Amino acid sequence: MKILALDTSTSACSVAICNGAEIIETSKIAPRQHNELLLKMLDSILAEAGLNLSKLDGLAFGCGPGSFTGLRIAAGVIQAMAFAHDLPVVPISTLRTLSQCAYREVQAQYVLPALDAVMGEIYWGCYHLNSENIMVSLQEEIICKPQDIQADKEHAWVGIGDGWDLYSAMMSEKIGVENVSQVLLQHFPLARDMIPLAQYDFEAGKAVSAEKALPVYLRDELYKKS
Repeated sequence: MKILALDTSTSACSVAICNGAEIIETSKIAPRQHNELLLKMLDSILAEAGLNLSKLDGLAFGCGPGSFTGLRIAAGVIQAMAFAHDLPVVPISTLRTLSQCAYREVQAQYVLPALDAVMGEIYWGCYHLNSENIMVSLQEEIICKPQDIQADKEHAWVGIGDGWDLYSAMMSEKIGVENVSQVLLQHFPLARDMIPLAQYDFEAGKAVSAEKALPVYLRDELYKKS
């Protein structure tokens, strides 16, 4: 499939395109500059791939959790492209994308992704690799204090994401230092890691129409439950 993916949920502005077996990607750490950069990056990567939007099979975007503004930017751009070219969309969790990155970089089997949610909280998930080398969730993603995290202590986990940058010692102690085999610091969700997830989800029939390509705000979901 020819898939265009983008993520602006964190400080990283990231775009990737899959054209057959080839993945072309570009990313930049640029806090609060996503509005200025994203469309230029999209034009550039499409030109490099020799494609236009009408030639794509589908779109993918980082639907959250992450920055409120960043998620709105990504969803707005994806919806506009999907409406204009009648393209299906797969929303991809940013925590799942981080987990797929951990597999790509260190062949991690069990991953604990954590993103800074500010106010002393993190976005937290637990993922494992399935038989098709795709990360799937072991439990519901949540927002919580770093001292409140939980994970099965039967596995050797790899931590990833800027939540670990901030609270690595505290979280390793909570999970059990012996159960955290490695921590990948200074990592953000990247669109290139969304591509295999998007292909998998398209094949699984998880694509949605443009109007249903919406961001996920875990903090709002928490307030609804409280």
